[in-house]
Amino acid sequence: MNMSLKGNLRDHSLPRILLDIKRKGVTGTLSLMSSSVERTIYFRNGEAIFASSTSDADRLGEMLLKAGKITVQGYEKSIELLKRTGQRYGAILVELGCLTPKDLLWGVKYQVAEILYSCFRLDEGATYELQEAVSPSLDITLTLSTEALVYEGIKRLREQGEMGKDMPDLDMVFKLDDDRAHLLRGEGAVVDLDAEDRRIFSLVDGERTVRQVIEEAHASPFETMKTLYGLAVVGVIVKREAPRGENGETRDSRATAGDEPRGQGDKNPSTSEVDSALARRVDDFYQRAKDMGPDEILQVDEKTGPEEIKRNYYRLVREFHPDRVYHTDDKELKGKVTVLFDTITKAYRLFQDEEKRREYFDSLLRPSKPPSWKQSQQSPDNATRETLLTEMFQRGVQEFKKGNFWGAADLFKRVTKEDPRNTKAWSYLSLALSKVPNRLKESEEALLKAVALDPLNSEHLTNLGLIYLKAGLNMRARKQFEKALKLDPANKQAKQGLEQIG
Repeated sequence: MNMSLKGNLRDHSLPRILLDIKRKGVTGTLSLMSSSVERTIYFRNGEAIFASSTSDADRLGEMLLKAGKITVQGYEKSIELLKRTGQRYGAILVELGCLTPKDLLWGVKYQVAEILYSCFRLDEGATYELQEAVSPSLDITLTLSTEALVYEGIKRLREQGEMGKDMPDLDMVFKLDDDRAHLLRGEGAVVDLDAEDRRIFSLVDGERTVRQVIEEAHASPFETMKTLYGLAVVGVIVKREAPRGENGETRDSRATAGDEPRGQGDKNPSTSEVDSALARRVDDFYQRAKDMGPDEILQVDEKTGPEEIKRNYYRLVREFHPDRVYHTDDKELKGKVTVLFDTITKAYRLFQDEEKRREYFDSLLRPSKPPSWKQSQQSPDNATRETLLTEMFQRGVQEFKKGNFWGAADLFKRVTKEDPRNTKAWSYLSLALSKVPNRLKESEEALLKAVALDPLNSEHLTNLGLIYLKAGLNMRARKQFEKALKLDPANKQAKQGLEQIG
């Protein structure tokens, strides 16, 4: 194969690995290790047929509960029976009447597919190991082409940064690859495009740049970029080579005036050669963006029209696009630019939707002095304020459940700003930030606020321990887990945390 049998996703992206495995017709397993979780993908003749995971969240019962196929009562009863009898879990669910055999088959395939798709969201620090072996004997296997798996996995990405170094350049021009068009058409079609994807695909004509496709797609820029990225990775569309100029040199088609120049030849400049002015702007905006809402990011208000919002978005994208630091060795700078690009894109996605834009500005509250108890009972304005804060918090919870951790964090930040003694909001803010790249320090700070407000809450201490564990600060993590267990000896998460530390 073109890749090593072992490596990390920083050097080889998972989509490329999977397509290489198919091209070589490998039979065996691909193990992906991230933190304390290992996911394994099983292959037969190059096609993925099964997947497993050591994560508790990926167990069949949890998956079925999340999908609404079994009730909480049924889940708890099945787990109790599993511990007592040791029977196969699927058989227990059927025996209890929680599922029919047909539903069980669906559930197992759903579980396998979700594990497969979750692999695409692993960070660059994850490692992989490919082992060729005899085809495993499995009761249930998937019938999903590698191209379909890769495309769907990419479409499920939640952050721009998860696309890594393969992300298309905004000035790149794509065209259809006639030799791969059969993946979308006719009886041999394996990649299923929804209506929005097809509209985006129809704009790929060998003339429009990625930037122009995004402008004309009338869809979220992030969703448009994912569609183009997915189609490019599976080979349905390919980069159109730029025409040669009079001096024989090539340049990207329709390059935008004022864009930063690319590196020349194979030269890979060091950090000192990166535009220092850009580095300073990145650092300044990165620090300020931590306390800015999406309206402040894009410099808009409730009266700003769609065209001005779009102009502000593209101005920021041009300035903070990851391609501008692609050739530098400075990982910290790359990380900051990626975070900024994701933040800018999420802000734009929010304000593209007229209803969401209106809801957002309606939810903004002016800071006010805390009223007395008597005033709080009599003032309708305060009642409105409390209602809006509650609604904002609930929206934050909903956004978190949908995987929009940036949006959730922004809502929880606004609640804590208006109500600094809201322990629950600080706790949720910490949880949301812990899911965002490069935000563990802020997550810790938010949770320390919650601990200060409610020092006898073992759940806060446990979550603080989990943050330290994720950051590799095992001694600090141990201390928090031990504190939590003193308050609540039955705290399962704290016990598991201590076991993980060893």
